[in-house]
Amino acid sequence: MRNKSKFLVVCHDTGGAEIISAFVKLRKKKNDCICFISGPAVKIFRRKKIKISIIRPVINIERVLKKYQQMRLTVLTEVGWSTDLGIKTILAAKKKSIKTAAYLDHWVNYKERFGFPRSDWVNNLPDEIWVGDKAAYLLAKRTFPCKVVIRYIPNQYFREIEAEYDKSVKIKPALNLLIVSEPLGEAINSYGQKLPILFNEFKWLEIILSNLARSNFKDKVILRLHPSEAMDKYDSILAKYVDKIRLEKSRNSSIMKDLIRVDTVIGATSMALVVAAICQKKVFSLILDKFLLFFVPKHPHICKLRAERDLLDKLKFVGKHPGA
Repeated sequence: MRNKSKFLVVCHDTGGAEIISAFVKLRKKKNDCICFISGPAVKIFRRKKIKISIIRPVINIERVLKKYQQMRLTVLTEVGWSTDLGIKTILAAKKKSIKTAAYLDHWVNYKERFGFPRSDWVNNLPDEIWVGDKAAYLLAKRTFPCKVVIRYIPNQYFREIEAEYDKSVKIKPALNLLIVSEPLGEAINSYGQKLPILFNEFKWLEIILSNLARSNFKDKVILRLHPSEAMDKYDSILAKYVDKIRLEKSRNSSIMKDLIRVDTVIGATSMALVVAAICQKKVFSLILDKFLLFFVPKHPHICKLRAERDLLDKLKFVGKHPGA
């Protein structure tokens, strides 16, 4: 009898971990996923009660592969920006002629995740690229060489979000505002490559807060930090507005706990914007830098803003204002 094929899953970064853990959870009854997890991905897999082995990003992944190479394996990983674990896993598996797949969790910097513009970036590509929606599928088809198989594997994380939100909504949400930060000025891949942006995350946040103050916004403003950001990262900026805006920093691990409290969400290119749109929130994708493109896909609940004046105009219709 032929051995049953299995997925050997390797994850570290948050975005990819949310999607891949949802894929694994759906296959729990099949018992065909062996998970090696590190970093912030550990909390995500544990939250979903998925059996894992914890590894350090510096571990020799070849030792892990050697243990399971007699099985019919597909190595499934994510390729984030904070570690090269995904790339190392792909390269080690290819050396052993093990099938490889990378599940992309966003719509941004596809080639750069694998090392572009380095001349050898194509050597880092897996056998298959998995994407979770049709917009990502078309983008991947245009981006990667034809030798790489592009597969549309529906994003189960989005379905989890829909189900969780349906269960959690019991009352009409308050007219509060959620700001979703992200490290716009940080490296976009594990090789340290950065985009030549003019508006980093600090300028971006200050523009939003100054416009909220100008618009006399009276409801609560909640700041949700990216998982890679320190809780005190923006304290010097927030201190300028404590007397002008009702500010709060979220400490919730689950974004759902923030979304049920708000009516509107502002971000840049974060996956959280799509999650908010799925939950039928009013969403603004604010991109102020000419070097950044709108990477969030089209959605009826997402409004894309390119200028500060557009933001101020939209804020007039957000929350409660005097005379409203």
